[in-house]
Amino acid sequence: MGTLVRALGVIAVFTFVPLVGVWWLVGQPDQLSPVTDPVMPIVGTPHEIVDDGLIRVELAPAWSSPEVVYTEHPAFGTVTRVVAEPESAIGIGDVILSVDRVDRIAWIGETPFHRPLRVRDTGSDVVDLHILLVTLGYLEGELGDTFTSATRDAVRGLESDLGVGKPVGVFDPGWIVRIPSDSFDVGEVHVRVGGAAPQPGGAILSGAARVTQVQVFDLATRSSPVLDEGRWILTIDDAEFVIDNREVISQVAILDYLTAVSEPGDEPVRGELRRESPRATLSLPIGAVQSGASGTTCVWSVLDSGYSPVPVSVEAPGPGYVIVADIGASDEILLNPSAVLTDLTCP
Repeated sequence: MGTLVRALGVIAVFTFVPLVGVWWLVGQPDQLSPVTDPVMPIVGTPHEIVDDGLIRVELAPAWSSPEVVYTEHPAFGTVTRVVAEPESAIGIGDVILSVDRVDRIAWIGETPFHRPLRVRDTGSDVVDLHILLVTLGYLEGELGDTFTSATRDAVRGLESDLGVGKPVGVFDPGWIVRIPSDSFDVGEVHVRVGGAAPQPGGAILSGAARVTQVQVFDLATRSSPVLDEGRWILTIDDAEFVIDNREVISQVAILDYLTAVSEPGDEPVRGELRRESPRATLSLPIGAVQSGASGTTCVWSVLDSGYSPVPVSVEAPGPGYVIVADIGASDEILLNPSAVLTDLTCP
């Protein structure tokens, strides 16, 4: 009997102790080392993309103050005709208005005519009159400073065309309205048929406001766009302009276009800038590029012996990728270095 008891005790000890050990291990999960699979390196080559440098921009025009054309000589009578119209262009010799059926024509002389001119008068204003008569086709080759009989005959021809009842060959400075340029864009007309003839200092016309320069802003940064050397294309609606770098701020064709499609007080005009000749660039996933403490950036080239950091220049970010320089299109690059490597130090 004693022998049986001792045998059962031994069996119980050998059975209970292992069970207690299993229970203790199961109850202490933090003491177990988890088994994880190693991270597999992902290797790839840079992706070649065509970059036209697209920049969405906003153009803020600066407008000139409208120029005003004034009457310079006393006049009596009634305005019987107004030829000039808003949004029209007035050139040399064009009729602007008529007073008592005698036309007033446009001229661009630097100084006004200040007196009537007749035979034997001399002076710089006679020279200006000869230039006017030659330009309008009433005189040939007479450019001296003396009012001659040839000048008188030319003035008679001018008088007849202006509607003077009895041409006498005496030049009246009131026939002339000086405009600022040989093509004056009319914005507003200040005389009307039936009104009194305008007096000295009275406004006849106001010019149209024009865009004289434009500021360009990158919509993404709200600063001036950074354009590298070469030719760029500015697109505004359906219009395209080829420019060199920052020439956009002064190119006459662009200023004229903005004048035509906008008005003072309008919201800035939207457009796009892109390179005329797109360039091929290389891109990598963002995770393939790491930054060092000093601000350097690098990738890890795949070698037979492992991975080697290679400094690169990051030119521009994209959605999920970066455009990089200083590597080749066929270079094999580690695309997940932060998951594979323990030392991510850039040289």
